[in-house]
Amino acid sequence: MVVLALAVSVGWAGRVESTMAAFGATAQGSAALATDVMSAPAGTTCTQSRVGNTSTRNQTIDFTWSAPLSGSIAPTGYLVSVQVNNADGTPSNTNQITNIPLGASVRQQSLTTVGSSGILNTLLSLLGELLGYDRTITVKISATYPSGWTSAPIVFNRVHATAGLLGTSKKLTCILVSHNDKWPVFHSA
Repeated sequence: MVVLALAVSVGWAGRVESTMAAFGATAQGSAALATDVMSAPAGTTCTQSRVGNTSTRNQTIDFTWSAPLSGSIAPTGYLVSVQVNNADGTPSNTNQITNIPLGASVRQQSLTTVGSSGILNTLLSLLGELLGYDRTITVKISATYPSGWTSAPIVFNRVHATAGLLGTSKKLTCILVSHNDKWPVFHSA
């Protein structure tokens, strides 16, 4: 690239003097652009636990997934987010979202209402276990990548937690719904 400029100076006492100046230079540059897709986990499922007796199995859901199927960058881990929704099904306060970071080799996360500890049991006990509850829970599973990148989440927005008075008859169920939120893909009763 060649740059050429013409400068005109104004002299003292308001008289105009012409001046010519020329500048010549060349510049050269190059750039490369690479793109990749930060894919979500593949093969996601939610199933009733197969561990324990009937009562504890009905209170535990296992979420499983596989590594993303596309993209040239391997995930550095996974992020599972859990949010108990309001009674009308709308998302609750974002302060009640629990994020569970997991390593790259982890392919399962369980949610349970068994016992007095655990993430889900703690969130539900805030709702008043004495009176029972009937709530939906949103679970999102994302792949995490280098430099803080995160995939779009796989969303389980049909996790259902119920309990009778004094916390009796607790049960968790899950339906995986496709992205258009109309057609069930997998159901665990």
